[in-house]
Amino acid sequence: PGRGCKTYETRPQSCREFFCGYMTSPGVSEEWKPSTARMLLMAVEGGIAAVVDRDRPLQWKASPYYEQLKAWAQQGMTEGWFVIVRVDRHITAILPERDEVLGEMEPGEGIEVGWFPSPTGMRYEARKIPPASAQ
Repeated sequence: PGRGCKTYETRPQSCREFFCGYMTSPGVSEEWKPSTARMLLMAVEGGIAAVVDRDRPLQWKASPYYEQLKAWAQQGMTEGWFVIVRVDRHITAILPERDEVLGEMEPGEGIEVGWFPSPTGMRYEARKIPPASAQ
């Protein structure tokens, strides 16, 4: 802890070519640096994911991260993209008014997020979609 990646010098080529959202998104603040946040941001099909360190599975709920994830979720709903949190294979969709635990993602599964008007305002939903429907 506090020393960075132990395999940095010998990391695989795929790791050398990967740049997380902290490095590629100009509006992301210093507190999102992966060694500080204990999670990294990355683009996924249809949105963004916060991939959380398995040794700190609740880190995404800590301040200021949770508040920022919620703000991004609200922005995403108006712009047509979503926010998810991933801890290993466990996925939680961050929705403006609640968090929807989707459980473990199996290979090929996708995520669908939508909204509809309800008597109390907009209602947001997220669900896993099976592999045949995800393509």
